[in-house]
Amino acid sequence: MYLDESVANDFITSSHQVGDLAFGYKTVSDVNISQAKGISDEAARIVSKFEGRELVLDGLQEISVKSAEAISKFKGFLSLNGLTSINKPVAEKIAKHKYHRKKLTRFYEPGEADLYLNGIEDVSPDIAAILAQHGGKRIHLRGLKTLSKEAAEFLINSGIYVDLDVEYLSCEVARVLINSKLLNLSRLNQLDVETANELAFYKEGMTIGITNLPVEVAAALSNHKGRGLHFPNITKITKDSAIAISAYRKELRINNLTEIDLEVAKIVTQCNWPMFFDNLKEIEADVAECLASTKKNRQVISLKGVNHVDHATAAALARFKGNLWLSGLTELTDAAAEALSKHQGYLLLDGVTELSDAAAKALSGHQGGDLNLSGLNQITDCAAEALSKHQGRLFLNDQTELSYFAAEALSKHSGHICCEAPADWVSKRIKSED
Repeated sequence: MYLDESVANDFITSSHQVGDLAFGYKTVSDVNISQAKGISDEAARIVSKFEGRELVLDGLQEISVKSAEAISKFKGFLSLNGLTSINKPVAEKIAKHKYHRKKLTRFYEPGEADLYLNGIEDVSPDIAAILAQHGGKRIHLRGLKTLSKEAAEFLINSGIYVDLDVEYLSCEVARVLINSKLLNLSRLNQLDVETANELAFYKEGMTIGITNLPVEVAAALSNHKGRGLHFPNITKITKDSAIAISAYRKELRINNLTEIDLEVAKIVTQCNWPMFFDNLKEIEADVAECLASTKKNRQVISLKGVNHVDHATAAALARFKGNLWLSGLTELTDAAAEALSKHQGYLLLDGVTELSDAAAKALSGHQGGDLNLSGLNQITDCAAEALSKHQGRLFLNDQTELSYFAAEALSKHSGHICCEAPADWVSKRIKSED
């Protein structure tokens, strides 16, 4: 789509307010111009008068100086993520985009002016110096491949929030970036020890996108001064690297592991490593036993990717005193159900689609609180009678149709069903008779 004067006028005339008094109003348009491949100078002038909170023009791969000057007058979030490069004249105009203070409304301030340039791959020192004069709240540069020390200094010393990310980071640039107000390195694909030592001085939480964590790098990052370390792309970790990074005493998130052995599990339980392992497809009983027996104050074990547990594994997990999330299970044996019924805490089994009467009877003895079986496609009369004896809140599929007997049984449940009084919930789901 080409954004010409006619489309721009349609965009403006179809704008309207949505929201309410409690949470604030915002202006939106029924015409989507976000993926327009080109824009005329006159259309740029028209859309810059849009009174909404954000103007998204991510389809533009290039923009004229005159259009850049017009768009810079927009009073809100300006997104130009389709630009992969930017020249000096355009940068000078775009940098004039600024923060227009307006009267505050509850929970919402339409004048906050972020500038999104996440498609730009390289910023020279000259361009960085220009962008550093931006008068908005933040500049987002999350598509950079690399960054020079000089460009980094212009951006970081500007006094505004610069949200940037790079694929490669040198030691000398890292030394500059630790003074940044925002530092999210989720695209970083390699990290040496010297650079890791510099990053350790950053005083806020940090996300690092590397896929491999060598022991030496782990040891360096364990000295991180900030409040948290997140490694979203690490899927495997050795015992030695786990030991090294476990010396970090604040929150450590390495939660996308696809495998975890007993030695690593032991390390996990001894440090501030939240037990969210949703990429695991299976878990051995000894690993489950180790995680469940942690002495740390943990509220959750999340294993939403595990699609099968035998009796021994279920029994081990049931010993965990906290929330147990097993959304990946689509079926549950009677023996596993019996074992899990001993669990004390919220039990999430919302992936189970079928449940035998014996398994339902076993789970009805769950004394830990909430029991979530919202994935069940149907509930037999015997299963309903069994589940009605469950003590605590019960979550079932809102689309389930119940026989009169099943409805009568579940209406006597002592706790809420799906946050409603049992009688109210079942009354909406009684199967009609032909």
